[in-house]
Amino acid sequence: MLKSAVVDAATGVAARVDPEGHLGVRSAGFPLPGEGLKAIPYAAYMTDANGSSDMLVDGSVTPVEFAIRADPENEVYVKRLSLLISDATASLNQFGAIAALTNGLLFQWTATGRQIDIATIHSNFDAVRFSGGVPAFGDGNNSFRANNVVSTSEAFLPVLDMQASFGFPWGLPLAAGSVEKLSLIVRDNVSTIDALNVIATGFQLLPVGI
Repeated sequence: MLKSAVVDAATGVAARVDPEGHLGVRSAGFPLPGEGLKAIPYAAYMTDANGSSDMLVDGSVTPVEFAIRADPENEVYVKRLSLLISDATASLNQFGAIAALTNGLLFQWTATGRQIDIATIHSNFDAVRFSGGVPAFGDGNNSFRANNVVSTSEAFLPVLDMQASFGFPWGLPLAAGSVEKLSLIVRDNVSTIDALNVIATGFQLLPVGI
């Protein structure tokens, strides 16, 4: 029987096979430095065309888009979205403390050559469900609801994990120098609630040496 090995030429480290015949591998969780790139933390609010992160707008006639847009030079991977919906006496079946939305907030991913509608949020419950019920806290009327977030107003704070929800191990990619973006499009009048915004976190890749 011919024996062979997979060996890293630089270090001499060989891949291992266990007695059951399984090859031992481990995911780095991000693109390897050997590819000429390095990862740094990324955090940004979704913003409109004027750079505002305040989503308290009337989009009922003309929808207003807020987005995380591709960087001109660096690859961006959006790992999580943190959504804040705050209003006094808010409950799950409302949006903030107003009636559930008619058209809803549309989450959308625009990639080169395609546009994908991810979800439509009409109520606080839709936002919680979209995030997989994360974070889960409280009980009864206070389920998923935090108190005194904006002054004395309650808030729902769902967090969407791209790997857990969609299987993107590094997060949802936005190619450098492209038109790619991750958007939330406001299609109703939400200007009367106390706060609405989205923070994206993940990482971006820089050329080695920067």
